Amino acid sequence: MKQYTVRFEPVGKTFLVPEGTPLHDVMNEYGIEFLCGGTGKCGKCKVKLLQGTIELTDLHRQLLRHHGLDESWRLACMSRITADVVLEVHQYETFVLADHSSFAITPREGHGIAIDVGTTTLVAQMIDLSTGHVVAVQTALNPQASCGADIMSRISWAMRPGGLSHLSSLIRQQLGNMIAGLQKEKPGTKLIRIVMVGNTVMHHLFCGLDVTPLSAYPFHTPFLEARYFSPGELAWPLPDEVSICFMPAIGSFVGSDILAGIMASGMYKSPS
Repeated sequence: MKQYTVRFEPVGKTFLVPEGTPLHDVMNEYGIEFLCGGTGKCGKCKVKLLQGTIELTDLHRQLLRHHGLDESWRLACMSRITADVVLEVHQYETFVLADHSSFAITPREGHGIAIDVGTTTLVAQMIDLSTGHVVAVQTALNPQASCGADIMSRISWAMRPGGLSHLSSLIRQQLGNMIAGLQKEKPGTKLIRIVMVGNTVMHHLFCGLDVTPLSAYPFHTPFLEARYFSPGELAWPLPDEVSICFMPAIGSFVGSDILAGIMASGMYKSPS
């Protein structure tokens, strides 16, 4: 079967797909959200056709007009790949905020990776533990977005048969790819530790924990503690001695991302 090249801008991702592949399927793997379930009603999966061709049906044209878009645009949920294309993905315009404040560290040997598991965005930083300096960064959209844009949608999906394992697999695979990307940027580094933080739902979904307690009042979950993994459990090709931890949550909707901020800022030392 003939294959075609699809390139996503501004992230510069390029891959080969078989002729006739739905663009929806390609973009699902990269965290693009289909809020209306791929019916064309929301227009959030719009992409600008920079190069190549994607055929337009009459329905597709009607939907473009409905969303105020000209024919240089396409809706991914209505498109199939029949030629080489370069696409500007509207959802990749999401901004990632960064804070470059400094703080004290205890120097150690080797390198670590700190990962923020966000509902929308994933950020992984490789850190030289002897200096505290960030030496490499990988960012990506959370691929779970293909199963729901917000936390409650993910909870609902996870409560379906096989849903929890699917969401857990999606995030573990994406983070594994990001870790591999960091190692490619900085080959030969000795990786000692990986620490992950995120809201309580992201914690549960990564760890494969039942989210049912978070689906209804009083939203109490018994699974707030830190979770530890071996590389083999996550199918991450790392040395067995690498320590992997998802930090504990504070409460049902106060996650380890907040806890990490409190610890790093020293807020807990302030009486006010």
